Amino acid sequence: MAENILFSVAEAIVGKLGSFALEEIGLLWGVKNDLQKLNSTMSAIKGVLLDAEEKQTHNNHVRRWLTELQVVVYDADDLVDKFDFEALRRRVMPGNEMRKQVCIFFSSSNQLAFALKMGHRIKEIRESLDEIRRQRDFDLDQRVEETKSVSAKARETYSFVREEEVIGRDDERMKILQLLLQDDETKENVSTITIVGIGGLGKTTLAQLVFNDAMVQKHFEPRLWVCVSDVFEMRPIVGNIIKSATNSSPDQHLAIDQLQNLLRKQIDGKRYFLVLDDVWNEDRKKWLELKSLLMGGARGSRILVTTRSENVAKLSHTLDDQPFKLHGLDNDKSWSLFSKMAFRQVQDLNNPKIVDLGKAILEKCKGVPLAIKTIGSVLYLKNPETEWSFFKDNELAKVTQQEDDIIPTLKLSYNHLPSYLKHCFAYCSLFPKDHKFDVQMLIHLWMAQGFIKADQNQSPEDIGYGYFLDLLWRSFFQEVEEVVSGKIRWCKMHDLMHDLAMSMAGTSSVLINKDSIRFSENLFHVSFDFSLGGTEILKSVSPLLKHHYKLRTLFCPQNNDEQELTLINCMESCLKFKLLRALDFNRFYFMKKLPNSFGELKHLRYLDLSRFSKLQKLPNSITKLQNLQTLNLAGCFKLSSLPRDMHKMVSLRHLVLDWCESLSHMPSRLGELTCLHTLSSFVLPRHDVSQLRPRNTTIGEVGELRNLNSLRGKLFIKNLRPDIDESDTANLQEKQHLQDLQLWYLGFEEDHFVEKYEKSLELLRPHPNLKALAVRRYLGVGFASWVKSLTNLVDLSLYDCSKCRHLPALHELPRLQKLTLDNLDCLDCSFFILSASRFTVASRLTHSLLQYSTSACCSFSASRLMAASTLR
Repeated sequence: MAENILFSVAEAIVGKLGSFALEEIGLLWGVKNDLQKLNSTMSAIKGVLLDAEEKQTHNNHVRRWLTELQVVVYDADDLVDKFDFEALRRRVMPGNEMRKQVCIFFSSSNQLAFALKMGHRIKEIRESLDEIRRQRDFDLDQRVEETKSVSAKARETYSFVREEEVIGRDDERMKILQLLLQDDETKENVSTITIVGIGGLGKTTLAQLVFNDAMVQKHFEPRLWVCVSDVFEMRPIVGNIIKSATNSSPDQHLAIDQLQNLLRKQIDGKRYFLVLDDVWNEDRKKWLELKSLLMGGARGSRILVTTRSENVAKLSHTLDDQPFKLHGLDNDKSWSLFSKMAFRQVQDLNNPKIVDLGKAILEKCKGVPLAIKTIGSVLYLKNPETEWSFFKDNELAKVTQQEDDIIPTLKLSYNHLPSYLKHCFAYCSLFPKDHKFDVQMLIHLWMAQGFIKADQNQSPEDIGYGYFLDLLWRSFFQEVEEVVSGKIRWCKMHDLMHDLAMSMAGTSSVLINKDSIRFSENLFHVSFDFSLGGTEILKSVSPLLKHHYKLRTLFCPQNNDEQELTLINCMESCLKFKLLRALDFNRFYFMKKLPNSFGELKHLRYLDLSRFSKLQKLPNSITKLQNLQTLNLAGCFKLSSLPRDMHKMVSLRHLVLDWCESLSHMPSRLGELTCLHTLSSFVLPRHDVSQLRPRNTTIGEVGELRNLNSLRGKLFIKNLRPDIDESDTANLQEKQHLQDLQLWYLGFEEDHFVEKYEKSLELLRPHPNLKALAVRRYLGVGFASWVKSLTNLVDLSLYDCSKCRHLPALHELPRLQKLTLDNLDCLDCSFFILSASRFTVASRLTHSLLQYSTSACCSFSASRLMAASTLR
């Protein structure tokens, strides 16, 4: 990955060196001239990096030169980042400039010695860069990176299963359905059907089509899906089948016998359908061991296996004579798919010369849908009259591949990515196969590594999402899932694309599994692909520490039950990598306390502490992380408070607090973090009804939200009180990027609070862009007048609003699709029906989504609503 990342790293260094804040620090420490010389050297190197990146594919000298250069460029980046950190540290210091300089001079570290050391370090790096530049005995051209993006029209075609993914598979689908649904004469209740074929043919897509077919849904119960991939072990497979059946993971500490009992409860005596996707196991003993657990299903149960291996197919298939062999698309169907992906202008399909050229290129794809889509997306961005011929004769002609190997063809599409997309794609190699990517978290990781190019007119999150859409359109990602806002939340990557990512990442990144723990000389990114105990992690991390690797990424795996001391030792060992940009300690279940050494990770941008279910507090030292952009605390159920100095984390953009059920309040001055884009929960302090609005300068009130106008996504405000006044408003109306707002009140039953509730809700008016609104325990009689302005609202939920008599004007919400009403005891049913009678003009509600649970009177009204409205 080194050759693909260096340009972006060098570009970021040049940008930082030219900033006013860094010039000020350089002047303060007497190294301004040295920094300017470093900037000049780095600019010269940056100019030839794009040409070097392209030429290193076929030139070993260039490749070795880039490898040597990588180490020094990273050293320069670390050095400049230290200066940048000092600029941020000065920013959060109290007082005027004179006082800040005095504080720095008399701080615990000797600033004069530090400045002298930094001056020497700048000179060393500059000399090393000059030496590497002089050693270059080949020509490189100066180049400026071009921005290649797909059209908005192309991006509109995204859906969970694209239409083009199923072109030409209708016959195969019907044959599989026939095998699944027919009565068979085998002695066993459970039969296995195997789909076998080379990678990229669409075996998983075909299985998905069958799995979601209406006849299959009606015939089988339950339907289960498990991706097996490389590791065929009983515990994870059985656990994943249970998870598919119950939508929840079984306790990881259960013995295998207990897991087997849970599995039998889900499938024994039932006519189930199980898909085992991407199976590689050729060990007959292991297959029979799993099969014995699955034979308790009712007669007619089916297991559908997809595999690339002929041996696996012979081993597993029991129904009919032969496994189902999936072949490439025929010429007509291949052309149908190719023309959809490659032709931007419809009229080009009528040009015989261009059509012949396209068909010649198509031959190289051998009917493999994945290859057709990736090559087609490359050609879509090229002029067919002037560039297709060059692509065929000069790039495609150099591709040599075996009959069952399309990786070289896929690599062509990688080669045509702009540099900033190449390293974003290659970084995905750190995740295991069949990983379900959280798109926003992936973008935050790209930001942490500096992969996203700065732009004054767009946030890095929006730019990163554009990167993701470009990669998705080019088929580097697939299987997307959307949320209410229409944005893509989850996705996966084809296993062949994962193989390509690992190949392109090179030796600077490693995904460690149980069978291979090998480290290259220049290692920067490390991830673990398996569940380890604290002792085992220590053994794995020790060689990394011994070789003084300058790691920038460390993803630690899910952790098993360990003594807390072992976990602390493990964590402290990981924290010795002081140059980390991204650190994921996800699921250290049993950690109750974190070490103070977190505050020493000055370069850290991304920190995942999610699911630390026993953690009660964070060390205040974590607020020293002035570079931190993302702090994920989701699932820290026992976390009672946040550090008091959170306002010093001036770079923080994403504070994820989902399922932090024990949070009692937010710290004061949180509103100073105006960079915040994500603040999933804002918890107000609970007080007795007799103590209206007690003031505490260390506790944040709802007014902290006033200036946080960059917030986007979801905001959950908990423990709202009815005595909000205009001087302490959250200013929600200015938060145009919020998509989902949840307002939960404290319940004060006294009648004299009714008017205060109504006034407080009026003050919480959101922006009209809002897509989802939920209100709980609001005890006003009337609802807020601003609801009718929410013309983009899709989902409205009202819970426990026991005094509310009048619903919002539902007929004025043209996009409303889901309405949930729960425990509205005093609702005026005539008003409800009146609103409903106008609903046919404004909108239609999906019958299955209309949920209503309240008094008998209003249950009757709900039926009247269904009669009065047009429901589909």
